[in-house]
Amino acid sequence: IATGTSPFIPPIEGIEHIDYLTNETLYQLDELPDSLIILGGGVDGLEYASAFGGLKVETTVIEMATRLLPMADEELVNHLLQALQAEGIRLLSGAKAVSVSKTQDKVTLKFQRANGLHEEIHADQILVAVGRKPDLAGLALENAGVRYNARGIITDNKLQTSSPHIFACGDIAGPYQLASTAEAQGIVAATNAVLPVKRSVDYRNYVYVIFTEPPLAFLG
Repeated sequence: IATGTSPFIPPIEGIEHIDYLTNETLYQLDELPDSLIILGGGVDGLEYASAFGGLKVETTVIEMATRLLPMADEELVNHLLQALQAEGIRLLSGAKAVSVSKTQDKVTLKFQRANGLHEEIHADQILVAVGRKPDLAGLALENAGVRYNARGIITDNKLQTSSPHIFACGDIAGPYQLASTAEAQGIVAATNAVLPVKRSVDYRNYVYVIFTEPPLAFLG
């Protein structure tokens, strides 16, 4: 099973009335917006911010957490954030999105700072990149005896599900939602599904890459 994930849309007031962008619709743009709000300062959000900032789009990132990329070394992350800000990208951490609306040709996002103060920003487009949700709809996993939870399908270190003849890999299995993880897991899951000797997935020397400019990579 390698059905992956789809964008998680947070329950922000008014978002259902906005023609927001996700990674699934972003590449359908015929022309670049002059300004862009990106909801989410994780890996995806910062990668898109770096790309749009490099294309001279006025870009603002809104992130509820106070620290960006907590899985990476803080000193290196700070170097990356400084480089992004030098490109003119605005990074607002500790900012919780409250509501979104559209007036004329602009999107207005109201957000709350960590100190409780409310502010708002305006842009041509808004891109939602706050996380992913597992694509489980229609699989009827309970009929096959495959256990799952809100994060996806549950596997062991051999990527075997609770149904011994079924394996899962990629974003649907986690624990890391990265293309490099999915590729490595796919090899293990495929060989384990057909060969009698089972391999375990090993993340000890694993490579993680955040495709910003400059890129940030770490391993282990």
